[in-house]
Amino acid sequence: MSTPVLQNCIDTLRVVGQAGDSLAFRLKLQSLLSSTDFSLPGISPSAIVFIRSMDDPRPGTLRLVRNDLEGAHLWTDALQESLANKIREAERPASGTVPGKAGCVLFADKAEMLACLAGDWRSGSLRTRWWWKTLFRSGDESEIVKQVWREHPQYVPVALDLLERQSKAAPFIGALTDAECHQLLQNVLSSFAIQELAQVCEIDLPCGPAQATAASATAKALGRFEDNDDPHAERPWSVQSETSHADLSLEQERLLGIALIIQRAPVYARSSDFAQAVHRWQQVVSAFARDIGPAPLAPASPVATPHPERNNLWHTTVVASSERESQQAHKRRRLSNVVLSQVTCESEPALEVGHENCLLTVAGEGIPSEDSIEAELGPIIAGHDTRSDADGVETPRHTAPSTQLERITPIGSRNDHFETVSTHIATELGGLFYLINLALYLNLYGDFTMPAKPGLDLVIWDFVELVGRELVDDAHADDSIWSLLANLAGRSKGSPPDMNFEPADEWRLPPDWLAPFSSDQPWQWNASRGRLRVLHPAGFAVLDLRSKNNPSEQLQHELEPYDIPFSSLMRARSPKVMRLKSRIARRRHLRRWLSLLMPYVRARLRVALDLESQDDVATTLCCRNARVHASDTHVDIYFGLADLPLQVRFAGLDRDPGWVPAAGRFIAFHFD
Repeated sequence: MSTPVLQNCIDTLRVVGQAGDSLAFRLKLQSLLSSTDFSLPGISPSAIVFIRSMDDPRPGTLRLVRNDLEGAHLWTDALQESLANKIREAERPASGTVPGKAGCVLFADKAEMLACLAGDWRSGSLRTRWWWKTLFRSGDESEIVKQVWREHPQYVPVALDLLERQSKAAPFIGALTDAECHQLLQNVLSSFAIQELAQVCEIDLPCGPAQATAASATAKALGRFEDNDDPHAERPWSVQSETSHADLSLEQERLLGIALIIQRAPVYARSSDFAQAVHRWQQVVSAFARDIGPAPLAPASPVATPHPERNNLWHTTVVASSERESQQAHKRRRLSNVVLSQVTCESEPALEVGHENCLLTVAGEGIPSEDSIEAELGPIIAGHDTRSDADGVETPRHTAPSTQLERITPIGSRNDHFETVSTHIATELGGLFYLINLALYLNLYGDFTMPAKPGLDLVIWDFVELVGRELVDDAHADDSIWSLLANLAGRSKGSPPDMNFEPADEWRLPPDWLAPFSSDQPWQWNASRGRLRVLHPAGFAVLDLRSKNNPSEQLQHELEPYDIPFSSLMRARSPKVMRLKSRIARRRHLRRWLSLLMPYVRARLRVALDLESQDDVATTLCCRNARVHASDTHVDIYFGLADLPLQVRFAGLDRDPGWVPAAGRFIAFHFD
């Protein structure tokens, strides 16, 4: 059964009156309700509202017996007012116990709903919550809960993070089979387009909690690696949890650990370092599970007894004799760093969000007014070292993974409840979010239609900031959008948006990027100072490569994908690489990559927006007043409809990006 929360759903509708033609009456009523706008100002588009019952908001007004729906306008206005009154009194299940007489409940988003659903399932209170009845009409409630989670893998990391804060993640994960955990993890990694890690996690881990318990106990009893053991085979997650995960199998612990890393350290989760650490951990625990074999069948002290809920797997503490321990001492020492645990949140809150900044007193889910307070956003990941780059510029970079995960603060302030916390800002540069669509159009990142498509290793929010700072002038240097982009990217304030991206030394423009351009003027090329360069008549570089012994032969080979004959090129002086306006890209290779990209971006936007000059791109596209509502799962940008340039509309840059795997969020544009 699929959850109906993706759309407006009326469970039961009772109409009292006279109708000669019941079918015509039904069709008119359906037409009226389908055309009714159920959206309400002050409520996030990602919010989910359950209303127990509603009376006719304007009795005796609506007439459905004529060709025209008499009184429909007055009735729908009254319906919206009645809905607003209901939501003002809505209870938040994520905040605690909901009174039985509550007539309306609200979830900030589907992640919060999934967390509450899982918590109620494990506590046995699903059937006592009236708002879950739309999910559980028939069928096994366990299967329905699991299916709802499978249908929304984009929300799983946040939902598990919410559960973990109340020590409810392990009981929920423990109720899933190893096969279900394996499939759910693959769905999550596919949705977030973390391909390298997905390939690492394709293998099945040894089943059952006995192996995981023995591995955990051994790891706790031993310290660091000894002898010739690999010192790099560290656990991929920190051991800073008061919650016991001892009863979880390896598959269950892998799902929980990776999901928490995706939520709390998204940049690290996408890195090759993390994938390799998970790979090493899997090798070590799999080898240990094979070595220890099944739990002994002979009585021991304590006596081994079968666990009633583990499919006849033995659930016991392995008590080894001195001979057995001497035989496996070396094997056990290798497990000193394979304990899987959660990452805890120790940082101070990055942003205090109070009810006074919201239109509704429902945990900050309102849309702020134009004069909302601009708040300073804090870091998500703390712990950077400073290293000198090749050009002598000191650049903060991530430290080792073990240090990197010591302090983590996602968006907003954290608390001990389920509810998510949102960030609201007002900005004069709301048009920068249109650059996400530009990046998707250029196939630099995959969208929801191509989640498995590999993209740039550069965080998409860093891409927006790097390109945006080149397009706008210094007058907007203090705009609140820069702090928000840093927060979304997982950077501390002041850290450059280039910490992990290593662009290639050679530049080849994708051939399909040239489709919007046509010119009768010849392309220019030059080979000097060890570089082979080709310049398009529109002013951007098509090729910038290391030159070989025979540049002419190399050029003919490199031009084959572009279907441009060598004879149509003109040899000229070597074109100068464009100088960047901003200094936030500090490393030499990144600055070179950006200096080659920006001329094309400006030329492409000028053509797409039908502008006379590239200098008009900033004022037409980027400099747009907007309100931004960002949470762990959604980024909603609100513009004034009257302020939407027709050029942006015609170019298609205002379409909703939807789920963007590289961003790890749903992104939507709203026009008031």
